[in-house]
Amino acid sequence: MSPDIHTLTGAYAVNALPDDERRAFEAHLAACDACTQEVAELQATAARLGAASAVTPPAGLRDAVMAEIADVRQEAPSRVPSGPELPRISPSRRWMSSVIAPAAAVVVIAILGLSAIVANLSSRIDQIETTTSQVTNVIAAADAQTIEIETRGSEVARLIMSPSRSEAVLLVNGMAAAPEDHNFVIWLIDGEGTAEPAGTFDVDDRGRATRVVAGDLAATAALGVTIEPDGQPVTVPTSDPLMVVEMPTT
Repeated sequence: MSPDIHTLTGAYAVNALPDDERRAFEAHLAACDACTQEVAELQATAARLGAASAVTPPAGLRDAVMAEIADVRQEAPSRVPSGPELPRISPSRRWMSSVIAPAAAVVVIAILGLSAIVANLSSRIDQIETTTSQVTNVIAAADAQTIEIETRGSEVARLIMSPSRSEAVLLVNGMAAAPEDHNFVIWLIDGEGTAEPAGTFDVDDRGRATRVVAGDLAATAALGVTIEPDGQPVTVPTSDPLMVVEMPTT
């Protein structure tokens, strides 16, 4: 067993413990409310990351299709041959031709629109699967450590880090959304106080976010989060940190 059974919450949440350690940890859960709550939160996070969101078709797709219909040319008139016998086109055939041409155009446009939606959805699913895999690997690592983070507001935040993987997972809950045209920036701060940006994140409508942080964690003395303007490169923090966590020494 690990010298500190409390560090097994991440591995247990993703079913990564061998049977003997799993049984011992489940016995520990019966007497430890803190580990029970942490396991529940980690399992909920893994479930959210594995669920692909439904994609709503663009609002302008229907208008674009209807506009194209108005411009679709009907079937060109047949060339009238010379001679005594003229081919006769029944009214039903003319009616079918006039209906099929614009209908075919609608189908083509709809297929193109749906193809773009499917491609976007596939890309999002790939991204979710990649993030889920990274999170699972970090919290299941043998040396994973969980650190509670003191915040400036009422939000809850914790960092799960794996020194051997040089990766960490930042989990926040109850955080107010960043102002318009701003986002949250993660900073890795060395022993001399120099901060390097390590990615950005947004929160959902419940103030939740999960972000994998990679970098030279061995040389990182602290991790911080600030709010910065969006759409432009940020090389140094321009606002007071919302949260700062000191990294454990190895």
